[in-house]
Parts: sequence; structure tokens; C-alpha cells
Amino acid sequence: MEYAVIEKKLQTDKSRAYLWEKINTPKKIIAIEQFVNTKVTQISEHNYELYFGDRFGFLTFIPFNAVNLTFFVDKDSSLAWFEIQGEENCTIVHGTSVRVDDDDWKWYKENKLKIEKHFLEELEEIAK
Repeated sequence: MEYAVIEKKLQTDKSRAYLWEKINTPKKIIAIEQFVNTKVTQISEHNYELYFGDRFGFLTFIPFNAVNLTFFVDKDSSLAWFEIQGEENCTIVHGTSVRVDDDDWKWYKENKLKIEKHFLEELEEIAK
């Protein structure tokens, strides 16, 4: 399987602590991502299972640094993430891996700009 990355970065005037406070719980990530009808089960201190619709996934918090989201649908999986870079005037990053070998990059080419715009909207919401 071959994957490509779609990623967006936003430079902020916010501290790491401020940004972490905006993404540090499953409830906050679910709201940012606008997941509906999501069931959350904590499986360890920083790891959660998510069930929503026909998908399930794992949410992993790396305290004060990042959040990883791993999704499983049928026999496919994908990874998305939020990352905080720096201590003050931080850059926040939102990205995802996209499978590209199953349709010869077609979905990636058609959706990359739309996904980047969506990520930027989410990053701007976090940075408020």
C-alpha cells in the first residue's frame, strides 16, 4: 500500500500550553473534527477507542505535543494528527495520510486542496 501526506500548518501567537488546552481531551477532538454519534472508551491513560458510523479508530494523546487519530474502515486504515511545534508563538500542524495506490492518485489529486482548506479552518478554530 502506498500513502501520501496532506498537511497544513498555521503559525500562531499562542503558547504550547494554550494550544494543548484546546485539543487535550477526546471531547475537544470530536468537536473539532465534527464527529457525530461517537462512542468513546478509554483504554489506557492517553489512549481511547472511538466508534462512529461504520468506522472505528484510536485516539492517542502525546501530552503537550500531539494527538494521533488512527481510523479503520473495512480493510483500510488511515492516520491523522495534530501537532504543536515550539513553546511560544507555536505552529500547529494538522495532517493525514491518504492511500493513493488503489486509484492511481485520483482521490488525492481531486481532494488535496479541499482537505487543506478544511484543515486550515480547524487549525484557525484551535488558535482562537
